[in-house]
Amino acid sequence: MSNNNIPLYNHTRKETIKGDNFGVAVGALEIGGAGVYELVGGFWDESLGGKRKVCLSSLGVGDVIDAAVSEMEGTFQLDPSDHFGSCRYTLEAAQGEDGPMILTIKTRKGEKIAELKGDSEGFGEAFCENKKGHLYVSPSEHQNIVVIEGDSSLKSLKFELDDHKVTKNQPFDGIHAEDNADNPNTLKIDVKAGRKGSSSCAGFYKDFVDGKTNNMMHTRGGNVKPDKLNFAFTGVLSIEYGNGVVNSYNICLGQGHHGTENNWHFASEDLESAKNHKSGDLGDFHISCDGSYTFKVKRK
Repeated sequence: MSNNNIPLYNHTRKETIKGDNFGVAVGALEIGGAGVYELVGGFWDESLGGKRKVCLSSLGVGDVIDAAVSEMEGTFQLDPSDHFGSCRYTLEAAQGEDGPMILTIKTRKGEKIAELKGDSEGFGEAFCENKKGHLYVSPSEHQNIVVIEGDSSLKSLKFELDDHKVTKNQPFDGIHAEDNADNPNTLKIDVKAGRKGSSSCAGFYKDFVDGKTNNMMHTRGGNVKPDKLNFAFTGVLSIEYGNGVVNSYNICLGQGHHGTENNWHFASEDLESAKNHKSGDLGDFHISCDGSYTFKVKRK
């Protein structure tokens, strides 16, 4: 991970914690003018709604070249992805490079976001020198894959993006539809965006078909009319079969969340979904769900 354009600070630390169920913290600091460190931290859930862990690593040059990793766990009282901007941290009980430590993260108003406990395990000068500082909280970007897989009767599947909606303050770096030359009847769509549900994204999705449930279907779990989606996007799905015959349909796809997985929603005015909304007919084709992120297509 590069530290290009990350400023250096004397006796303070400024990091970026990317919130969500998984995130990364990166930063660089200067210790007393004598050492420079790059800090990296990974946050993840042991189980949704339960304890989260954080793995912190440092790599840098102080009195000696130093590299160390420490793993802590604890409770997040507030979701870090809800708190953007400057936060504060304190480090307690860290008297040396090895030994117990408690990392507490609070909002600027003093509300506790998280308290994490563990051993420093040779974490280095970074924590020993800087026991208080500021954090900058921002959301993390994820690779979000949805697959539309055709059976052997189909020649190709293509998707052309029209519009999209991402939850406010969440990162977005484009939607990329990839067709495989070796397997042209399988389409992979990669959405590079944050994962935070919002009613605005769900509204964008439902408005595409005027809220008609018979025009919606979805993968594993969840509600056919989602209250929140992480993001949603519209476009044209083109299905080629036979002797170069192509049928095209306006569709909307959105990512939701159910249990421990992110599920996917599919809507189209040309879709007539089954009663359980796990399959349906899209014009001349039948669509069914496979797992949490795959829609299968075959000719009727």
